[in-house]
Amino acid sequence: MTMYEFNPSENEAIRTTAKWIQVLGVINSVLALIQLCNGVQGIISASIYGATAWVLLGAARALRKVVETEGEDITHLMTGLDGLSTLFSLRLWLMVTSLVLAGLGLVVLILVMVFSVVS
Repeated sequence: MTMYEFNPSENEAIRTTAKWIQVLGVINSVLALIQLCNGVQGIISASIYGATAWVLLGAARALRKVVETEGEDITHLMTGLDGLSTLFSLRLWLMVTSLVLAGLGLVVLILVMVFSVVS
C-alpha cells in the first residue's frame, strides 16, 4: 500500500485546524474548572466541558501528528476525524436530551397550571 504525504499547503490547512481545535479544547478545560465551583449542576456541566475538552485535545494532537510526522498521515488524520465524530455525536445527544427534558418540564408546568386553575 502506498502512503500519502500531504503537501505544504495541505499541511498548513491541517496545522491551522489543529490549532483552533486545541484552542477550543483549552477553553473547554477552563470552563470545566470554572463549573466545578457551581455545586451539583456545576459538576454535571464540568463533566460535559471536560469530556469535550478531552476529545478536542485528542483530535488536535492527532491532526498535529499529520503535519509533524511522515508515513502515517492518513492514520493520524482518521484518528483526528474519529475524535471529532465522537464529539459531534456527544453534542447531538446532549442537545436532544436537553430538548426532551425541557419539553417534559413544559408539560409538567402546563399540567400544574391547569390543575391549579381547576381546583
